[in-house]
Amino acid sequence: MITGGFGPNAAAGCDWQTIDDARAELVDRLAEADALARPYNTRIAFEPLHPMVCGLRSCVSSLGEALNVLGRLDETHQIGLAVDAYALWSEQDIADRLMQAGPLIRNFHISDWLPDTRDLRLDRGMPGDGLINLRGWRHMVEAAGYRGPVEVEIFSAHHWWQTAPDVMVQTIIDRMNNTY
Repeated sequence: MITGGFGPNAAAGCDWQTIDDARAELVDRLAEADALARPYNTRIAFEPLHPMVCGLRSCVSSLGEALNVLGRLDETHQIGLAVDAYALWSEQDIADRLMQAGPLIRNFHISDWLPDTRDLRLDRGMPGDGLINLRGWRHMVEAAGYRGPVEVEIFSAHHWWQTAPDVMVQTIIDRMNNTY
């Protein structure tokens, strides 16, 4: 789950004109989502996004900030975190933040930050093509206690989405075996 933006990018029904408006109301909105999900035995994973899309897609742009938001919910909440290496790779003290997040991590997404990224949302690299130490990320999330699936999240309008699906899947398998 992402929070959505603010101003002209605010979700329907939200009167979030500034980032402060969005952040002030976010805890209440997450509590509402949690209450709606519980009767269906559904667990929500809340995902902080990269600061470059703050405003357009999210008002939470760091794992530290996401932990602070979840810490303001009542103790019975069942909301966890989706950790995306692409969104969080440059966050200072990320190893410490991941250890704090440990039991809350529900999903782990990987892709690589290309040195010459042309589009912040739709130009993600295949593991091993960029700047992120994904093997280090793997060790950090495992040290934090995460044992769930690893989602390879390749948003790549200019390259990988133009590639035959069987080639893309085989590349993912090869990269996961050799890079990750």
